[in-house]
Amino acid sequence: MSTKNVGSKPDGCAPGGVILNTRIPFTSAAAYSREGESTTGRKSVLSILCVLAFAIAAMVIAPAGASAAFGVNGFTYTNSTLQANGHPNTTVSFNRSGSESEDLKDIQLDLPNGVFANPEAATTKCTIAQFNADTCPSVSKVGTMSTTVKALSLLDLTIPGTINVIAPQPGQIASLGLTLRPAKLCILFVFCAQPNKIFLKTGITINTFDDSNLRTYTPGSPKSSVIGIPLIFVTPTITGDITINKLSLSFQARGGTSTTAPYFFRQAGACVPATASLKAISYQGAEATASSTYTPTGCASVPSTLTSFSFTPSIQTYAAPSPVSFVLNIPETDATIQHALPKVVDNDFPVGSGINLEALAGVTSCSEANLRAKTCPASSIIGNATALSKYIPEGLTGPVYATGDVGNQVPIAVFLSGPRESAVIFRGTLGVRGDTAAGTGRAYARFDRIPQLPFSKFTLNLTKPVYVNPPTCGAKTTTATIDQFSGQTITRTNSYNETGCPTAPNTTITAGPPSTTTDATPTFTFTSDIAGSTFQCSVDGGAYQLCTSPFTTASQTNGPHNFKVYAVNNTVPDATPASYDYTVNVSSAFTITPTITPSTTQAGANPNLATTFNLSGGQPKTLQFKLPAGFNASLAAVTNCPTSTALAGNCTSASLVGTSQLTVDTFSGSQTGVGEIYLTDGPTAADAGGVAVKITMPFGTFIAQAGAYLVNNGANQYLDIRDFPTEINGTAFTITQLKMDFSGANGFLTNPSQCVADSFNSTGTAFDGSIAAVQSVPFQATNCAALAFNPTVTQTFSSPVAGTTSNVVADIDLPAGNSSIKNMTVLEPPVFGPNYPAFGRAADMCPGSAAGSGIAFNPANCPAQSKVGAMTLNTPLLTTPLVGDVYLINKTPLPWFGVKFDQPGISVRLTGVTDLPQVDPTCNQATDPNGFCQSQISVRFNAVPDVPITHVKFALNGGPRTRPAPLAPLEGELLQVSEPGDTTCQASSPAKSIIDSYSGLTVNRTQNLAITGC
Repeated sequence: MSTKNVGSKPDGCAPGGVILNTRIPFTSAAAYSREGESTTGRKSVLSILCVLAFAIAAMVIAPAGASAAFGVNGFTYTNSTLQANGHPNTTVSFNRSGSESEDLKDIQLDLPNGVFANPEAATTKCTIAQFNADTCPSVSKVGTMSTTVKALSLLDLTIPGTINVIAPQPGQIASLGLTLRPAKLCILFVFCAQPNKIFLKTGITINTFDDSNLRTYTPGSPKSSVIGIPLIFVTPTITGDITINKLSLSFQARGGTSTTAPYFFRQAGACVPATASLKAISYQGAEATASSTYTPTGCASVPSTLTSFSFTPSIQTYAAPSPVSFVLNIPETDATIQHALPKVVDNDFPVGSGINLEALAGVTSCSEANLRAKTCPASSIIGNATALSKYIPEGLTGPVYATGDVGNQVPIAVFLSGPRESAVIFRGTLGVRGDTAAGTGRAYARFDRIPQLPFSKFTLNLTKPVYVNPPTCGAKTTTATIDQFSGQTITRTNSYNETGCPTAPNTTITAGPPSTTTDATPTFTFTSDIAGSTFQCSVDGGAYQLCTSPFTTASQTNGPHNFKVYAVNNTVPDATPASYDYTVNVSSAFTITPTITPSTTQAGANPNLATTFNLSGGQPKTLQFKLPAGFNASLAAVTNCPTSTALAGNCTSASLVGTSQLTVDTFSGSQTGVGEIYLTDGPTAADAGGVAVKITMPFGTFIAQAGAYLVNNGANQYLDIRDFPTEINGTAFTITQLKMDFSGANGFLTNPSQCVADSFNSTGTAFDGSIAAVQSVPFQATNCAALAFNPTVTQTFSSPVAGTTSNVVADIDLPAGNSSIKNMTVLEPPVFGPNYPAFGRAADMCPGSAAGSGIAFNPANCPAQSKVGAMTLNTPLLTTPLVGDVYLINKTPLPWFGVKFDQPGISVRLTGVTDLPQVDPTCNQATDPNGFCQSQISVRFNAVPDVPITHVKFALNGGPRTRPAPLAPLEGELLQVSEPGDTTCQASSPAKSIIDSYSGLTVNRTQNLAITGC
């Protein structure tokens, strides 16, 4: 047994080096010391005390033997019941090891996650004055305790005590008072004394950053001068050292002493291993830890169905941004088994809802360090929240912060603060996710790190108008999927009625041809009753296309026809298009009868094409020749002959693409000549290229020029021979037949990649104004399955570094001779989300009405800052690449892309529908272990024209975009890389693509992208 110096030497005896202080004037058997108090010592010279002191010294002074290092052992955490969310009596016990000089100073007890002590179970708390006087009311009692101590290095004492709820101390959720009451002691059957009572306080706090488990902390555990032994028969008091060797705390299930009192202790609500931890600290600063683990049971018996949920936008009008409020209510009335607590709450907002880009512009991120330090910048606040609990009646309130960069999934944190420095953090995610149908995603909010804190009501308000209502009206339903700590999952729905949709317009056709017309290209005018509407037109049941009034059809054949048009107000169409029936009956004797024969119908082949046009009934002025969709003539197969050179008849064989023959009627009779066909520049600014026909006739050289251009959004090519000559070198003539045999050499002609029925069409006009009825020659490509299709896709990112913003360039390469590309889908790596600040406000993008289902992209109302990149198409049909501008379109949940290609003779519009498909299509959010199906950004371009393409470059790499003053420029990088440590941040992230061919093949490509800093 070791010796300890327990005091300073007074005037008196000092036996064996053990110094005993004599203290007066306490003689009462009920004497006690209060925490923080001290008694005043003064000298005593009674010889009997010296005799006693020497006797004690003789017993306690012995050579110090080997002893174990400071530690704790035998730590137990015992429950009277393991019922999840039940109310057990719980006992915590441990033994101290080590020498007597290594006394306990501090004890920290971390209760298992989900175990809570309700300080409000004490209907009346003990005041500090009552505690110091040991007169706490019985209703404040919540447990008992027992400690085994070594007193004066001699006596083994077991001291019982009680645990009461006392008035909360600063910085504590609640405070407990621990009162130890030693029994009377007698020494050598001669001297008897009543030790003082021992009073300790311990705080209950919430371990804010570690799942909010409760923690008790008892600083300054008793050491010296805490057991004063008053002697019954003499006035001096002997004061000696004690050493705690064992401590046991027993917490009651209920407060007070009544069997109907409120419950004090609550079991964890999850049937998973629960661990209680203990840390003991000695006066020498040594630390020792211990833990005890058990598993609650009976989760299936935990009530779970009474939770209610509501989601309320403060603005409930069409496509409007709005603040929103979430409310979750959970029963907390005392019950034998308390109601289940939510572990994960996933709020799936209505279909078509989105994130308001303008509200997120300027939002910054609060780091974890700043969050813990409560020093988040004001710019990271996007809302506020409150939580109510009977455990903390005053409630908890605090801000909602963005804790990661604004992207596809924005990390958020709710920092709730309450009385006495209580603090709790809820963490979650705000973002957008996709549906199976393209372009029908939605916004969502998910809290997947909810602490197991008993609360009755949780309210979260996104005060920034982050939420955007869907672009439709009627009932809008939000679904909350709630995974509970008990292992049960419930679903709650909440609906609101969205109003204020734009009025559907009424469309009126104001002018058109007579019911029977001789005009093969009739013109229509039309209007809407709502100013600013756009229009969609359809001829003879074909696909609706963007159009404007007046609208003139292409040349039509004799017979019945139909024209339809509907107006679109914003995104709301006229549900009943205006319709106009008419019959074309070109009664003129002027006719053009074609015979058209390709050398092969093999899809994708380069055929020779023999054409014969027999003309009668008039002097031809023009001849129009339309190729089937996907049947292409290259404007770069050979060297283009300049237009001026062609008119002079001086083109060379380098521009030759075929041969020709012309038959005419003259005064001298029918005459025939032969000649060549040359590829030329476009004869007018409206032509992409041209063809010159040069024929040597007996009376001179016949030269006619044709312009080549694209129609039907690039689907068809036209060859338009204009201004046939009628006289050469004084010889007048009338054309009766024109033959043109085009060569497929050098890839001048290419059959479609699609094997669908179509036709060559021809018509023309006479000098007297007569229009020849449209004549069709059927055509259908064959054997599409024989076409190869082997595209390669490479995505390049300017900054594949965690926590940065990035541009992206997608390159698609396709070998010559492969099938044409029909649809292109590019899926960004899951590590990339949208960089919302770069999108700007709604006014910084093309209006949503610029594109839609079945509606071609209309860039007419796009502001300059909506241009974010370019798309380049390399095709053997053109001498230079086709370059188009890429625009952002204001759609939810993410902006779409519109592409405008405008070059002479070429006008093509493409729409890129942005979607958020799941990374794993088989993932089921309801059954996924993580309760979440990760999405990725997808951009799909449908119905690319059937033309041979060797390279596509889709580049979202524009620089900063200027906006009207005083607005700051917008960033150019549209993608945000996940923050380091985020679950989506992976060292290797797959970029994928899906490319569909016109021949029916689909190719999937994957490129693993290295991400730095994850």
